[in-house]
Amino acid sequence: MGTTRSKTINKGTKTKAEVSKILKLSLQDLQEFENERLFEFADKAKQSIDEKNIERIRVANSLKNELGVNAAGIDVILNMREKMTRMRSDMNSFMSQVRKKFEGQVMTNVKKIKKGMD
Repeated sequence: MGTTRSKTINKGTKTKAEVSKILKLSLQDLQEFENERLFEFADKAKQSIDEKNIERIRVANSLKNELGVNAAGIDVILNMREKMTRMRSDMNSFMSQVRKKFEGQVMTNVKKIKKGMD
């Protein structure tokens, strides 16, 4: 997805000008994404943008410029990505719980088998 993917973004927040420079994005495009509410400021008063929203802007820019997706489509895609990320996290948590329960049951059964062999 272009050269912006290789850019690493430091923790913390950035100004609009810094985000524009990091992502090689015009301030006009950034303003358009802001007007379309495709990202949220971490601090509205300072108009600072956090890492999560910088990533949203990067993806939005890529969708717009590389795939020709309009603002409504970008919004749908960004929201679906976030839902998928939450679902993946929930599934990983569930699988971890299942794994722990299964391991506990296996250990209980192994102890029973050993006890029966004595």
